[in-house]
Amino acid sequence: MEAPIASREHVLGYLVLARVAGGELADQAQARRFALGLLRQQRYATSTDHLQLVGSIVPGITGFREENVFTGGRTAGDAAHLFPPHAALPELMAELDRVPQAAYADRNPLEVAAMIGFYGAHTHPFLDGNGRWSRLLALASGSLTGDWESSALASVYLQCARDHLCEHVWPKMRLHGLQTYLDGARVFATETRMQLHERRLHAAAVRINGHFKSLSPASAPFEACLADIYAEGRISLATIKDRFGMSDRKLGGFTDRITLSGEDPWVRSVPAGQLSIASLLAEANALASHVQSRVKKEQ
Repeated sequence: MEAPIASREHVLGYLVLARVAGGELADQAQARRFALGLLRQQRYATSTDHLQLVGSIVPGITGFREENVFTGGRTAGDAAHLFPPHAALPELMAELDRVPQAAYADRNPLEVAAMIGFYGAHTHPFLDGNGRWSRLLALASGSLTGDWESSALASVYLQCARDHLCEHVWPKMRLHGLQTYLDGARVFATETRMQLHERRLHAAAVRINGHFKSLSPASAPFEACLADIYAEGRISLATIKDRFGMSDRKLGGFTDRITLSGEDPWVRSVPAGQLSIASLLAEANALASHVQSRVKKEQ
């Protein structure tokens, strides 16, 4: 199920949070995969799809793990949590594909995405890359529910709150049920939506997306440029010129428009011929810290 381009541009605002969720040393490759996942609206429906996805995250992984793994201890005997045995992985992964799309029709899309992400993280089918894979899996649930905004929020929640979830929420959830985890996802989504609008970050992201989209009806250069500027925080003017086949004059006009648009100068020209959104990311970092504090208080 594909959402219209307006929806894709809308949810890209949440990439700002994913980019800064890890602090100043955020994984740019992870943020780029997230951006492209939002833009291309991909669904991973088979074991081959999942292996290709995790292979793009951790090159060299070509199959499910063939050993039993655990966390929170030096041995399986004193571990805090045992992941499913490797022999069960083919069946557990097949379960992801067996639920018909119609089964999600009456479900809360945010809860669907949060639970799919939880299922992926706790199935833990690979030797590495499970967290990044499960967050993209949560994002892709938008293809099942038709609500890409909620799937994006759930994915960003899993990223922003990952340490808190692993150390505090999920251990309690395994004993007492889902409610605390899902309540946290709802608080995160509500507070994030409100803060993105109050801080004008959502409007800024939509303006940036719109300026790039205006350069060409083709999707490939649009996707590549947005993925670069959100994941890396900057993009070179030479790259924009090359991807869109622009003249120097047209590039100059675009630079003037994107740096002068709106009430807040979120996009700036910086030395070395680049456009930077450093101030946008700094504001988003403050937003992420505020939202995470609110979620922890609620849990």
